[in-house]
Amino acid sequence: MYFAFQRKLISYYADSHRGIAIEFSFCDWEIPCGIPCGDPACPDTWYERKIVFRDVEYPPTYPELNYHKVYGTDQLLRSLLFTKHHEWAHEQEFRILRRKVPASSVQFDRNLLTRVIFGCRTVSEDVALIRSWLVAWPSEIILSKAETASDQFDLRINDFDTVGGSRQSV
Repeated sequence: MYFAFQRKLISYYADSHRGIAIEFSFCDWEIPCGIPCGDPACPDTWYERKIVFRDVEYPPTYPELNYHKVYGTDQLLRSLLFTKHHEWAHEQEFRILRRKVPASSVQFDRNLLTRVIFGCRTVSEDVALIRSWLVAWPSEIILSKAETASDQFDLRINDFDTVGGSRQSV
């Protein structure tokens, strides 16, 4: 199962629309990356840091990709890792890259998780599994599913349940 991560609205294309996306609500000092981070205001130290994070940019034109011109600069990372076509701006994506960190699960404050969005082709067994993990979650989690629009090339995110926290509904 694949996961996509964003600060607000979530990606819905993971694993050919069979994956899930998780939504967190947090401010900059609560970034759920599992390890203490350096100061995001100092991009000159990004090559040395183990954690790199920032909002994705959605420019109307192609970014500068002349490797020799932008090597060792903030522009290289922004252009290659934190830039998407402006038509994806509705996602409000936030990316976290962990460098030189052994593969592991990522610890985060459980109260930061706000929503799980299932791709439009996610099977019911996967939905039931994720729901079972979240029933005892300390905060309320919205369950949503991406659905294809009948009148355009688009996906709509529809909430269908709430689990965890103090209430559960259908």
